[in-house]
Amino acid sequence: MILATAASCVLLDPELPLGSVRDPYRSGEGGTEEGGEGGAGTKADTVFAVSAVCFPREYDWQRDSSYGEVACTLRLFRGERMLVEVPAGPGTYADGAADRHHIIDGRLYSEICDSRGTIVSCDGNPAARWKEAERLLGLVVSEGSIFTLSRPAGKEDGFVYRRNGEVLMKLDSGTPFGGFGHNGYGPGGALYQDEGKVCFAYSVCSAWMTSVYGVADGVAETLLRSPSAKPLDAKYIKGKPAVLYNDGGATVLSCEGRDIDIGQGGSLLWNNGSLLLFEGRVSVMGSWQFAGSGKRAAGIGWENSGLVWENGADYIYCDGESCDHLEPSDLRLRGCYFPRRECGKLAGGKLALALTPLDTGSSPYLAFGRDTLRYPVCGFLSGVEVSVRK
Repeated sequence: MILATAASCVLLDPELPLGSVRDPYRSGEGGTEEGGEGGAGTKADTVFAVSAVCFPREYDWQRDSSYGEVACTLRLFRGERMLVEVPAGPGTYADGAADRHHIIDGRLYSEICDSRGTIVSCDGNPAARWKEAERLLGLVVSEGSIFTLSRPAGKEDGFVYRRNGEVLMKLDSGTPFGGFGHNGYGPGGALYQDEGKVCFAYSVCSAWMTSVYGVADGVAETLLRSPSAKPLDAKYIKGKPAVLYNDGGATVLSCEGRDIDIGQGGSLLWNNGSLLLFEGRVSVMGSWQFAGSGKRAAGIGWENSGLVWENGADYIYCDGESCDHLEPSDLRLRGCYFPRRECGKLAGGKLALALTPLDTGSSPYLAFGRDTLRYPVCGFLSGVEVSVRK
């Protein structure tokens, strides 16, 4: 893999570092019209859906001294118009933590697990529930059904795959790849759709063998078995399985019947990576370490080539044809609270950012290119979804 350095691209004016006061782990019709790429006479409408967590005016949400005990609301906006307002906090069906609600297909899905079990709501209305307390790893809506991938609360291994709350598959040992906020995974977290099928993959590791399995529409198949491999990711892409793993000092991408060395013959080793389709080919997004020097970098790699961000990247965004990233101390986020990866989304080659100034005298806003859209909320923006309609 021959690596070419990609320069950082600053899209915003004025310049906007990752600021995180509130612990993210604890814790339209509107929009900007852009010229379409479909040729003369076409016009694209960029539609933004933005979520926010709102608190009473008198509450200092940045100090958050009553975390988990204060009543708040979740809001969903399309453009500047509020579509949904959902009560959150104690006794409700929603949690005010940034990582416990998700914008999927323009709807606001929230999750909560407590003494009542697990409740998944859509726009504030309970849509699936079960008695076991579990944390969601993935959520997909397909043909009117809600598919979830979850892990028992307090456990670090095992998972449960459900449809509308009913168990389809359950393992006490097994680690799904991906999740909400993971590079290379979409708004559905560890669950995604490939050629109309609901998919995920997981690994099972023992002292003597590592196995990787793929699941498509509830049917599991073995993708890899090795006594020495350390899997990084596995996915279905265009109906075919792909597996990324380290073995014997090499990073291997196994897809379409081939095992491809994407570590330049051992000169670099990927520390983490996610599989994706980029510019029509199966590629890897993540970070690596150069052998000998120990220097780290991040980027996107494929056979015999790649893009490099020498300063590393906290978050990487891709839309299949273009990519961008946010690195440590990124100027675009200066003075702002950016709780999670879902506060950024790439659309039409440009990165939309949902930003909340740490200066409480300034309103949170959506930045897209040189355009901004402010939201009069007492709290923070927690996510953005972008769709481009032609």
